[in-house]
Amino acid sequence: MDLPTPFLSEATYLCLLPIILYFIHLIYMQIYKKVPKDTKAAALHGDAFLTRKWKIAALLLSALYIIMSSATEVLKGYGFESLYHTTAGYLLKLLLLAAGFLSCYFLICRLLKGFSFQPVSQFKKIGSTPIYLVMVPIILLSFFCIAGCYPGIVSSDSANSWSGVMGGYYDDWHPITYLYILKVIQKLFGIPYPIILFQAVLWIVINQYALSLLEKHAPYRHIDTSYLIINLMMICSYRALGNLEKDTLWNLSVFLFCLCIFDFIKREKTFPWYKSGLLLLSAWMTATIRHAGDAIVLITLFALFLYTRNQKKQDKSQIFILVIMLSVLIMKFLLVNLLGFTILKAEPNEPYVKYSIPMSMIGAIAVNEKPDNKELAVMETIMPLEKWQEYYDKYYADGISRSYGGIGETVYKLNDPDVGKDILKLNLRFLLQYPKTYLTAFFDMTSIVWEMGTPADGYEWMPISIYASTLELHPELSDFYIRRNISTTFQETIVGLSDKMPIWSSICWRGGFALFTLLLSTLLLIQKKRGEEALSLLPAFLLAVVLFLANPSQDPRYINSYQMLVCFFLLYAAYIQRVPAE
Repeated sequence: MDLPTPFLSEATYLCLLPIILYFIHLIYMQIYKKVPKDTKAAALHGDAFLTRKWKIAALLLSALYIIMSSATEVLKGYGFESLYHTTAGYLLKLLLLAAGFLSCYFLICRLLKGFSFQPVSQFKKIGSTPIYLVMVPIILLSFFCIAGCYPGIVSSDSANSWSGVMGGYYDDWHPITYLYILKVIQKLFGIPYPIILFQAVLWIVINQYALSLLEKHAPYRHIDTSYLIINLMMICSYRALGNLEKDTLWNLSVFLFCLCIFDFIKREKTFPWYKSGLLLLSAWMTATIRHAGDAIVLITLFALFLYTRNQKKQDKSQIFILVIMLSVLIMKFLLVNLLGFTILKAEPNEPYVKYSIPMSMIGAIAVNEKPDNKELAVMETIMPLEKWQEYYDKYYADGISRSYGGIGETVYKLNDPDVGKDILKLNLRFLLQYPKTYLTAFFDMTSIVWEMGTPADGYEWMPISIYASTLELHPELSDFYIRRNISTTFQETIVGLSDKMPIWSSICWRGGFALFTLLLSTLLLIQKKRGEEALSLLPAFLLAVVLFLANPSQDPRYINSYQMLVCFFLLYAAYIQRVPAE
């Protein structure tokens, strides 16, 4: 199904979204006769009955929404150029931004005031089994999707990894843990499909776990149905299940890790042994399957340790957290240092790989500014000015910072520590001298992380086609071509449709909307005196920090864990009641 190109920018649609939602809310409050009159009045008056500090918080978060939806894209105008570049057009754009801001503000205020939901004793289950009824579509869709991906969708990264492991070659370009998982699967099965099956089963188990936590801590009518609707809307998570990529397994690990942290914080008695094992496993997976995962896990566990010190529960939780932290360090040492670099003789990454963002920022200055002679002298220790300009891509860092990019082997000059230091110093100099250009380039490069809509000149790598052209470069993997069937066609159609549907595309394939929603969930939890529960989202926010420091491209696989987390935390934060005053 082919739809016409949207006639407005995605930013415009995202500004319209809170306006539409707010009007729907007002209409609903007027026609739903069971809503008390005082509740209707509160809804119509927007921020009535809220204290000043929460009104300010709502204002700040609303302003952040407009920024993250990319107000500059709205102001530039896209489509209707004959109108937008007139005085009336500029007024129309300003009116749209103002209306979007106010609507977002009133919606957030309404959420902060809370709702009254009808409690239920339990969610509907399949007969006498513990499996929730809403899990049926999730299970069916999960297995249907991976049925169209046999023996597994490989990217250039995963094809190189699988092929390298076949030849007994290991390096730290991809985490050693993941490479050894590939090695084990190769020895036992010869094809990657068992990993795909494991990802689907893990996804199903995590969703069952999430629903069990909602049933226990927020047992309200329709919350399980709401979970299902949001979950199915995030088609990106189902499409990712068929990918042979470390990112899919890692995103699932982050989802599970956050749920385990939430469960641990909400425990009433000693944490059961099987849940302790689940927390330990999720911590290990998150720490070892992706670079910087260990830092995310250790910082989160340390914050959890500080929280447990202030608890009155005498259940040795502090010792348990310290044991997990120690086990993560030991596991990292055993898998990377001992197994990887000592036994398997894995090649460590070359020093130049850590300069992706700094190299890209210098390229931005080369394109948009006129560096002085001293600055040019430092730049030309790497390559001439015109080469910096040629290799720079505002949304893709690898072209100017990787040996397989346009820069080629020239990038190896960065392996010299002195050259690397000069590049970092030059970045600081450029930041101070050209702050607008530098910061604009920085936020362009990290657009997939924070920006809700695709910029007019931007993109994200959409996984529409289930065909790995990279296999043409790997004749040894000729058996890995996808066996196409009705599921394959269905996924390509749905993903292609989601790419062309305004708002849905932004929610599914970019990080901005989900990241904003997680920030909103955090605010709701704090306002309801449940700030400690917001600690469960610390791994997601730490991931954002990591991506801001080292995001190489506009690939949705980096931020898919956000869409997963939204399903649980938005509903919990919205449905759960405020802790009553003692």
